[in-house]
Amino acid sequence: MLVRLGFTVDDLGNAVEPFLREVEPLLQAREDWTLDLSAAGERAYFGPTVAVVAAAAVLRARLLGHRATLVLPEQPRPLSAFCSFSRLTALSHGEAISEAFEDLHPENETSGLHQFQRMNWGGSTPLVRLIRRHLPSFGNDEEDILRTCYSEIAQNIDDHARSSIGGVICARFFSGRGEMRIAVADLGDGIGEVLRRSGPRTGIKVGDDRHALELVIQGGVSSKSRPNNMGQGISNLALVARGHGGVLRIFSRRASALVSAREQVVRELRCAFPGTLVSLSLKVDPNSSQESP
Repeated sequence: MLVRLGFTVDDLGNAVEPFLREVEPLLQAREDWTLDLSAAGERAYFGPTVAVVAAAAVLRARLLGHRATLVLPEQPRPLSAFCSFSRLTALSHGEAISEAFEDLHPENETSGLHQFQRMNWGGSTPLVRLIRRHLPSFGNDEEDILRTCYSEIAQNIDDHARSSIGGVICARFFSGRGEMRIAVADLGDGIGEVLRRSGPRTGIKVGDDRHALELVIQGGVSSKSRPNNMGQGISNLALVARGHGGVLRIFSRRASALVSAREQVVRELRCAFPGTLVSLSLKVDPNSSQESP
């Protein structure tokens, strides 16, 4: 099977859903496949959202014993560099991404792909360091919120999402856009199914996938698989996005959500993402950027 991506995918833009429709067959395939990301042209662009989805597809294929081939762009140079720093290139060469990775090169603007299986507070350290480097106004309280969100998402994946690959996370700072972008994906049951399955225990009544996203954005909704589950992971990410002029996007099974300071839209997805994809942007004042030591 061959899927050739012939368009640019902004992590938080309108092309994300068409991208997910293109790769949907790969995320469910039981055969060898190739994903060609090199055909979008000289002005091609993509970031952490494409990286985590492509990585999740590769990891799933490997787990099933199939060959997954990534064809990565050599031009333009910034995109080629992102493939290298994000570890997409390493993944395409058969390497593992199961350990947290941080390249200390002073020009590095990427926290590379990291596959995680369980809750680990320290697993968010490369991400936090990247944010603090480019967003000095990011305070200790916000760092705690972000680490807690990461831990809660990881805990949810470990406890009940039933994602065979665990989760995959990646982040990148886009200096030209003045944005920090973060994406995390799993190939589990999806938010709606997890909440519906836990309903008899929690008393939470969940309708379709769209209703499930509305509930988790509101906050206080959890499957309560552990006593310390607060059900605030997604809602806290929404608060962080709004507080920094950013955007939060969620895709889970048949629903998607967009949350910003100006709007909150939850709607039906015209394809099915087999799991949950979360993308977060934070606006960065380019005048406040710092060089790493």
